[in-house]
Amino acid sequence: MKRVHAQVVQNADHAAINNHLIQAHPLYAHAAARFTGKLIVLLLFAWQPVSASDSDVGLWASGDYHLDLNDDWLASIIIQARFDNDLERLERLLFRPSVTFKASHGIALTAGYDAHSVEAPRDVIEHRSWQQIAIKKPLGRLATFAHARLEKRYFENVDDISLRLRLNAGINLPLRGGFAATLANEVFFTLNDVDGAPAKGFDQNRLFAGFSKRLTERLNVRLGYQMQYIDRAARDDLAGNQVFIFFTYK
Repeated sequence: MKRVHAQVVQNADHAAINNHLIQAHPLYAHAAARFTGKLIVLLLFAWQPVSASDSDVGLWASGDYHLDLNDDWLASIIIQARFDNDLERLERLLFRPSVTFKASHGIALTAGYDAHSVEAPRDVIEHRSWQQIAIKKPLGRLATFAHARLEKRYFENVDDISLRLRLNAGINLPLRGGFAATLANEVFFTLNDVDGAPAKGFDQNRLFAGFSKRLTERLNVRLGYQMQYIDRAARDDLAGNQVFIFFTYK
């Protein structure tokens, strides 16, 4: 009889604990949402550029084509033209193909290649191979996103490989009429010292604010402003102010 009574008490205790956890679950979810929001804000605004001695106005125009290979794999090609010197010259052309594996829980793994044909101030070509992990999560009405990208940079007449880490975080806010507002920040860090390449340490920061509009079922356009701050060891630091236009076709 005592054993039966003990078992009943034990089952009651377990039920009480389970009931408490079930009731507390929304509190844990709310706390996790608040923590995620604070983390996004920290990544967006933890670093702000100081004033630079040199400034410029530019235009970055891009086209991105997405092709779903199947339910799990995605291929993409980005072609971009960048104009600087107050829009008076073509600074570079960028060609960026990539392949993405769409994992579960909003996580995506991407491998890609960059070819940067730099036209000014000198005519050079830079190649990059890179790997990236990205995550997207809803937060109330907002859609949060973040990625970490590791680049291997190959420069002309430079024997070693320069490594760079890029950390990006941002939020999207859906609006009426197919519009959405975007705020994002990306920080760049060079991870090693290579002769003839950027020095180890902080490299640059890009802060973006803009709007996107779905023009058709498959075509989307994003228009915005990007504030770029570049740490240039041998010259004055550069503050770039770019108009950003990006077409995506899926």
